[in-house]
Amino acid sequence: MQFKLPTPEEREAKQAEMDARAIELTQREGGTVHPLLFVDKYSGEFVTGFMKEPPIMTKLMILDKGLGSAFSTCAGVLSLYMIEDESDRRLYKESSKSEDQVHYLGAISFMVELVRVSQDLMKKK
Repeated sequence: MQFKLPTPEEREAKQAEMDARAIELTQREGGTVHPLLFVDKYSGEFVTGFMKEPPIMTKLMILDKGLGSAFSTCAGVLSLYMIEDESDRRLYKESSKSEDQVHYLGAISFMVELVRVSQDLMKKK
């Protein structure tokens, strides 16, 4: 099956749309919402979602367990922070299909990075 990947202009336009929606969702959810934008390498389609910023206690719990196990810890709490009605289920549901796992792992990686950024900010204080 033939497909084409989005052009940089299409990706930029989609990111702008996602950023605008994240601002709306931040107001609705009462806390920072981050857009997640991936491209499915099998179909070329956008895989999109929105994640609420985890509270500091969740970040501390992940840090307490150590960043060495951050991926499994984040996987355990990921669905609590994904806005399911605004997100592709491949970002927050485990799947046995390898083509879906890459998106799930991408969302987990994003959450780990949020924790790492928080840790870096704490070190600078």
